Amino acid sequence: MATETGEGAADDVSGSQGSAVDTDDESGFSDYERSAIVTMGSTLSGIAAAIVSALYISDPQNNTALAFVAVAIFVQLILYRVIGLEVDDFGIKGNLYITLMTFILWFLSWGIILTTDAF
Repeated sequence: MATETGEGAADDVSGSQGSAVDTDDESGFSDYERSAIVTMGSTLSGIAAAIVSALYISDPQNNTALAFVAVAIFVQLILYRVIGLEVDDFGIKGNLYITLMTFILWFLSWGIILTTDAF
């Protein structure tokens, strides 16, 4: 009887692990893949916005650089739609994550570029 309990416990563990890798019905991406794509996209968009800001704006007090961040945010939302992510399902938490990650990476990268005089 102890072996039956052990087998049942093993079935419960394998059944709960299967739900973590299921794909989302609408987009075809798993939750992990969607998180990785959004994190990578936000990070790379923020760094790209910093490089563009450094190339076109030399004064750090110029507010035009924020336009590059806004464009980077909107462009990545369009790219997410193109690759098949359901952007409408992100909600306020997902949109804030994308916005803040892009802004923070832009701010840090542009600060490093300006202090090291890389461009």
